Amino acid sequence: MEPKRINKQDFIHYYTAKQNQFFKAFAKDYLNYLGNPNPTNKQLAEVQTLLSLAWVQRPLCIDGRLTKREQQCLYLSSIGKSIKEIATFFALSERQVVWHRNNIFQKLACKNIAEAIAKGIRYGEIGSPA
Repeated sequence: MEPKRINKQDFIHYYTAKQNQFFKAFAKDYLNYLGNPNPTNKQLAEVQTLLSLAWVQRPLCIDGRLTKREQQCLYLSSIGKSIKEIATFFALSERQVVWHRNNIFQKLACKNIAEAIAKGIRYGEIGSPA
C-alpha cells in the first residue's frame, strides 16, 4: 500500500488549523488561570490573537539548520566583527568566511548580513563562538 501524498496547500491548511486549535486551547487555559473560567468568544479571540502574535515560530521551510561554524560566524557578525576579523579569529581564509556567510544567507533566505542577524535571533540560530 502506497502512502497517501498531501499537496502543499492541504498541508498549510492542516498546519494552520492545528495551530489555531492550539492557540484557542492555550487562550482558554490562560484565561482560566487568570480567574476567568467562562470567557466569551470575543475574549477568547482577543487573547488567542495576542498569544499567536507573541509566539516565536520557526519557519516550516527553513532550508536546514545552520552548522555550528555558521552559527558562530553569525554571532561574531552580530557583535560587529568584519569578515577579516572573523577569519583571523577562527584561523580561516576570508574566502571561507564568505562561503559560510553565503550558506547562512541561503539557509535563512536573506540578502544581507543585517537581515541574517535579525532572522538568526528570531529563529534561535545565533550561538557564541565557544
